[in-house]
Amino acid sequence: MSRKTAINPSRRRFLSAALAAGGAAAIARPMVVLAQSTKPITLIVGFPPGGAPDLIARVVAESLKERTGRVVVVENRPGANGQMAMQATKNAGTGSTTTVIVSPIEAVTLQPHVKKSLPYDPAGDFTPLASLSSNAYGLAVGPLANVGSIKEFVAWCKAHEKDATFGTPGLGTPHHLLGEEFARLAGIKLTHVSYRGGNDVLQDVQGGSVASLVAALPLLVTRRQPGKLTVIGSTGTQRHPLMPEVPTFAEAGFPQMTSDGVMGMFTSVKTSKEDAKQIAVAMNEVVKTDTFAQSVSRFGQEPHPLDEKTLDALLKTESARWKKVVADINFAPD
Repeated sequence: MSRKTAINPSRRRFLSAALAAGGAAAIARPMVVLAQSTKPITLIVGFPPGGAPDLIARVVAESLKERTGRVVVVENRPGANGQMAMQATKNAGTGSTTTVIVSPIEAVTLQPHVKKSLPYDPAGDFTPLASLSSNAYGLAVGPLANVGSIKEFVAWCKAHEKDATFGTPGLGTPHHLLGEEFARLAGIKLTHVSYRGGNDVLQDVQGGSVASLVAALPLLVTRRQPGKLTVIGSTGTQRHPLMPEVPTFAEAGFPQMTSDGVMGMFTSVKTSKEDAKQIAVAMNEVVKTDTFAQSVSRFGQEPHPLDEKTLDALLKTESARWKKVVADINFAPD
């Protein structure tokens, strides 16, 4: 004969509640997992391997793998100063792979003001995900000018107008516009010499055929050489720790020349909000870590974490600033 054990009402209520909670938890756990996308991520870079965007993208790839457990690959699509990569990112977003671009933010803040037309809408085609890192720009001179400060360079340019030249990686780049803006503010004539890359500029300045150049500061840190390449000014808000002897433009009397090149992450507006949020949250956590800081410092970059609202504000502010610079130097969009 079986014996039934009586359960008092209060205990019965407790067990029912526990079973209900356990059942709800069993249902809720898979739902949390499903909310996290498992699609592979393609990180597009609009520049060749070896440059800052590419190197940072590879740091990002490893970080995203660890944080999300997703497969992450880097794909280089150089061409048209990053425009081809931006277009590829714009056209992606609904396939089996999530496409994200690692790019200087000038792709959306500067390009609209120096190009008559773009294959993408900077304001409407992309969702900004994260601000990754930043670097200042520097003005350097070679043996042709042979000066040691911004003040001396201004005086030299006024005395040698025919030889007063500056080289950059291309027309309409931040380097070019900063050089033109400096010339305008200093009241000097400084002829632009356009190249297809930074190395050719360096060779001609060091060889004495071009007086000066504007380049990303990390490049100048590694290439400066007494008598061959002297860095005389930085667009940073403070002096670079590896070049404490180099003053900022603000210190030299040109506060309008304060400017940082910021590396950002964007995805197509067609990417699901949940997917974009997962990547954004992961990267905004990564950028604040010491590991990330140590990794990007190897390329002369500094971590540049910004929350979503601050990043949006930066994009708007930078766009307005470049628009003004373009107007002030009378640059004609091509």
